Amino acid sequence: MLQKVASNNFLFQNLSQDQKEAIYNVMYRTVVAAGETVIKQRDEGDKFYILIEGCYNIFVDDKMIGRIDDPGNCFGELSLLYGKRRTATVVAVSNGVLWTLERKAFKAILMRRIAHVDLFKIIKQVDVFKRLSKLHIQKLCERLQRRCVSNGEIIVTAGEDGDKFYILLKGSADAFTDSPTEGRVREL
Repeated sequence: MLQKVASNNFLFQNLSQDQKEAIYNVMYRTVVAAGETVIKQRDEGDKFYILIEGCYNIFVDDKMIGRIDDPGNCFGELSLLYGKRRTATVVAVSNGVLWTLERKAFKAILMRRIAHVDLFKIIKQVDVFKRLSKLHIQKLCERLQRRCVSNGEIIVTAGEDGDKFYILLKGSADAFTDSPTEGRVREL
């Protein structure tokens, strides 16, 4: 059902299969009781819902404007994408079940993929890695770990055995031949 909804909903159309599967894995089932308010107009929005069972009335300024009762219908897209305040209130008419996706999880999956794609492009440009297959580069990207360094911190020391590979994502670093007192060789 989630795959069918994903294929018809604009939110999922530009996502990779890996992203879609990651999203399916973080969605959870929410059981709703008759009379329960699922979302309230003007509240902060942080969840997206896919209807599995039940019937739900939609209200704007306390006036009923519609009903959602077809399995696979969705609501809450604007909140998922932009964190917008709710534009309507949705109340369960009967007991029901919804699949729920939280904004934080959705954004994390999107950002993880963006970071992965950027690293993939960077690694493909490094001479040592140019002969690796896409699969090997993807595996390498998955193994990379982020490390934050402080101003003045020594990352590598000339003459020591190297056992790590670094990609500078943000900021700058100075490279020296033997010591900072002998002068900078180049800025990274």
